[in-house]
Amino acid sequence: MNKVIFICFVVFLHACGNAERKTDTDKPVDKSTADTQLVIPDIQPETSVPVKPGKAPVKNGPDDVLANIDQYLVSTPSFNPSAANAEGIRGCTVSVHNKLNTASFQKAILEVSILLADGNEYRTDYYTVINIESGQQKLIKIPNTTRGVKVITHIVRVTSNELTKGEAVVVGTRYVPKQ
Repeated sequence: MNKVIFICFVVFLHACGNAERKTDTDKPVDKSTADTQLVIPDIQPETSVPVKPGKAPVKNGPDDVLANIDQYLVSTPSFNPSAANAEGIRGCTVSVHNKLNTASFQKAILEVSILLADGNEYRTDYYTVINIESGQQKLIKIPNTTRGVKVITHIVRVTSNELTKGEAVVVGTRYVPKQ
């Protein structure tokens, strides 16, 4: 694992060299090498300068982000509970916030579970969130229910050019790194 981190760090340093030339967009891109370049999102050593508020640093590269996606692509439910002693969820929305500095997500699948008062699952629905740029937040409306008292959310699948090379990948606790 240390070898992989070292290699990623060396590639990152090499990619950052001559950064002043990287902003020149007038030159055509050589597509024969563009597809083979490794893109590593925001790798920072543990002793680095603190990251701006609201931004999550990537400690161990893409595999760390994908395995712990709920720390980087944060989904937060918000709703108005029904009247006292009645079950039901009204006006529920889920905010999905991309806290990564350099990675965007072309598609993310959000799992939303509604739980009953006894803790059992009432239902689970899946929602697709499209194009979440770095630092951006999207809001998803959830249909009202006459049952349920709690909402649990997780990102379960993502597509990202920077992290998955454009492939749809299962993430979170079900993520398995490619060998």
